[in-house]
Amino acid sequence: MHLLVDQNIPPQVADELVTLRYQASHVGRLGMARADDSEIIRYAEVHRMVLVTQDLGIALKMPQRHFGLITLRKVPVPQMATAISDMLQDLAAAGISLENAFITIEPGRYRLHAP
Repeated sequence: MHLLVDQNIPPQVADELVTLRYQASHVGRLGMARADDSEIIRYAEVHRMVLVTQDLGIALKMPQRHFGLITLRKVPVPQMATAISDMLQDLAAAGISLENAFITIEPGRYRLHAP
């Protein structure tokens, strides 16, 4: 699984995810700092990546089939990577795939909206 971290999340979150042994790339480092949502969604789709964002409206723009969307709500930046990692570990332990799923992470909890 490769995570695509949106521009509205600091690049250091992608770095922290890599330190936690996840594949993660920040859109700004991929030359897409000024890309619109549709370009970012398409990139994630073509490269089979899970999109990580704080943009609550992006879910409405996602294609019916995708590799997963993680939305962070009110999670402080220093806690973002850990919150993502904890959620991914929980889902992996339960055998739950992120494919076509929408996950919302809030401080201390997450919600899975499976297809």
